[in-house]
Amino acid sequence: MTQGDLHALALSSPRGLELELNYHLPPGVSDAGERVAGWFTAAVDSLAGEFILEFPADGLPAAGLRDPAGGPFGPPDSRWCSLFVLAGSAGKRQSKSLRQWTPRNWQQFLGKASDLSIEMSAKFSTLNSFGHSGEPSLTISAHRHRKLKDWVSLSAVYVVGDMRSPALPGDVPALWRDFLYSYVEQWPPAFGYLADDSIAAGATRTPLEARTQTFPTDTLPQTDSFLRGYSWITVTSAQVAERAGGIGALQRTGAFARIAELPTGGLVLQATPLMSEYGGSAVRRVFEALRAVLPDQTPIPDPMIPFFKLIYESPRR
Repeated sequence: MTQGDLHALALSSPRGLELELNYHLPPGVSDAGERVAGWFTAAVDSLAGEFILEFPADGLPAAGLRDPAGGPFGPPDSRWCSLFVLAGSAGKRQSKSLRQWTPRNWQQFLGKASDLSIEMSAKFSTLNSFGHSGEPSLTISAHRHRKLKDWVSLSAVYVVGDMRSPALPGDVPALWRDFLYSYVEQWPPAFGYLADDSIAAGATRTPLEARTQTFPTDTLPQTDSFLRGYSWITVTSAQVAERAGGIGALQRTGAFARIAELPTGGLVLQATPLMSEYGGSAVRRVFEALRAVLPDQTPIPDPMIPFFKLIYESPRR
């Protein structure tokens, strides 16, 4: 593959934002389903305004979804939302549902969230010239890991195009930042992040995991000891915060513009005031500050994805 081919592949990667929060929900957590339903409500209220404000009051038409020939969902450049649910238990009978957004379908969707379905997503999009889902798009999800049934990952992914698309306006990362701070204060996760380089790593996977050939099934059970990765904003567990030296030691590193302590003792670590400022030396400072709580593996660069904000060194000196 030529350098030109590699460059073209890199440019085809998605441009946008990703927020992910991981929660350990062992049996007996009585309000788990209610909290997952609350995630969808909060994320839609805070992040989906540009889409949902254009929806008809009585909801979107179902004709496109029901058309066996794959007919258009609506006119080009109009807004759309598909509600997907995979219900049931891993290894047992499962059922799938795909519906368009209407007030009634939305309430039924939230009811499935309360049941802790295996996988759920509300995908908001702008219809392309064929009347199918295009970009910008926003996908808000809840995912129960098949091999780690006690873990739930909540995520929001906003895609504006590929890497040839214009950079995000500064008010968009700021809106997502404010939402993250507000949400994790109410429900602190075991791990979380907000990044603009992680979408190409794949769903529920961090750039560090992608480049160390690990997966959430490897790293989620270790979030009381190690981070799954590091980003513009990284959320830690209380145990990781303590292993990293605590809030005072992390403040003294100078690697973070803002550190917030959560009710559980975890920390929200924001590297720079603006997302656009996070790169180069700022990434290096975060890596150095968090060496002790990063997995003892050396990430391997991928020429097809050159924009991961990682330090390609072992965290152990």
